[in-house]
Amino acid sequence: LHLSIRRQRQMCIRDRYTTPSGNIHGMPLATALKEDNIISKVNEVDSDTIKKWAKLKGQKAKIMPEHIIFLGVRDTEIQEDEMMKWLNIKKYSVDDIRKSLKRCINESLESLSECEIIYVSFDVDCLDPSISNGTGTSVENGFTVDEVKKILNLIANSGKLSCLEITEVNPILDTKGNAMSEASFDILQDITIPSPNMIAIIEDPPYDIIGNGDPTMGSKPCLLYTSPSPRDQRGSRMPA
Repeated sequence: LHLSIRRQRQMCIRDRYTTPSGNIHGMPLATALKEDNIISKVNEVDSDTIKKWAKLKGQKAKIMPEHIIFLGVRDTEIQEDEMMKWLNIKKYSVDDIRKSLKRCINESLESLSECEIIYVSFDVDCLDPSISNGTGTSVENGFTVDEVKKILNLIANSGKLSCLEITEVNPILDTKGNAMSEASFDILQDITIPSPNMIAIIEDPPYDIIGNGDPTMGSKPCLLYTSPSPRDQRGSRMPA
C-alpha cells in the first residue's frame, strides 16, 4: 500500500510507452501495478525492450490501483492523468483538501479500510516554495507545514501507519540555509505514531534520523528519511 502526499509531475507512474526520458526511476508504480499505458503511448518500443519490461513487471501486480491515493495533486501531465483515470486511482488536489481536509482524509482511509497497513511517501515538493526551494521540483500553491502536520496526524491516528518516508529534500538547492530539512524534521517531530508495526528503511540519509525507535529494530516504531533522488552535478532533478 502506498499513499503519497506529493506533487503530481513526478508520480512514478510512467512506463516504457510514455516516458519522455527513458529514466527507470520514473516507472516504479507502473511496474508494481503491472500496467502499460498504451492509450497514451508516445514511444515506439522495440521487442527487446518489451521483453525486459515484461520481466521487470513480473508475473503479477504487487499493488492494486484502489490502494494508491495521491494527496496534494497539482501540475499534472496528460499521460499520468489518463492512466489514473482508467485505473480509477483516487487523487485530491491541494484545493480539494483545503476545502475539507478531514473529509478528504476520512474518504482516503475509508478507501483503504481493507488494508492492514498504510505506507506514506511524503514528497517535500508538495510544500509551497515560500517555505523553501530546497527540492528539485517546487511548484506554487503547495501545502503549508501545518497542513501537512494535520494530514499526517490524521493518517497516523488510524493506527495503520507502518512506514513514513520523506523524499526529495535537496540542501544543495536551498537558498534559505537548511529550511527544507528543518521543515521536514518539524513535521516529523509533530507526528504521533500509534501503530506498533512502524518500521524504518534507511538509504544513506544525509542527516540523523528522528524517530520513536532504533532503525535496526523492525519491531519498534520508526520513521524513514531518505537521501535526495538522482540528480546531476548542479543539483537539478533528473527527468522521469
